[in-house]
Amino acid sequence: MIPGSDKRSKHRLKIIKAALTLTLLCCVVPFTSHAQLKPGDKASDIVLPDTAGKWQKLSDHKGLVTLVDFWASWCSPCRMYNKEFRYWNRHFGPRGFAIFGVSVDRNYYPWLAAIQADSITWMQVNDTKEFKGVMLAYKAHALPAKILLDSSLHVVAVDVSSYRFEQLIDSVLKVYGR
Repeated sequence: MIPGSDKRSKHRLKIIKAALTLTLLCCVVPFTSHAQLKPGDKASDIVLPDTAGKWQKLSDHKGLVTLVDFWASWCSPCRMYNKEFRYWNRHFGPRGFAIFGVSVDRNYYPWLAAIQADSITWMQVNDTKEFKGVMLAYKAHALPAKILLDSSLHVVAVDVSSYRFEQLIDSVLKVYGR
């Protein structure tokens, strides 16, 4: 027996197990069904506390084209969108557009700090149930998640590119906006 060959065998076995696990994940996960909201679906109401602890409803945005933004203070890609959202809020807001931000932060203070640091001025609510609360009801399985709703709170688009969202917001506002 060659000295150290037992260690090499164990190492090779670990590599083989890892490769098999990765293969299973690559082959099985894409076939698991994560049903998503589809255009035309009616959005369920969201009722959650805002930064002051006052309960806010998504249904209060009926009549506005609304972007529901699921995010968290610890999610870097989520935070990167806030610059675009500030522009959309300023540019499209007067035409009947609103953003309804739903944070899934468990802790209140990082959420408030992120709102301040990112200069967020649109409606913000917090769901401390993280992925088991409103995100689950909305069939959103990862962050960031963005859902565009028409003025009747029906889904127009789910998680398309920022450029496409901007085009859709403009188009929907031409039909439903002020």
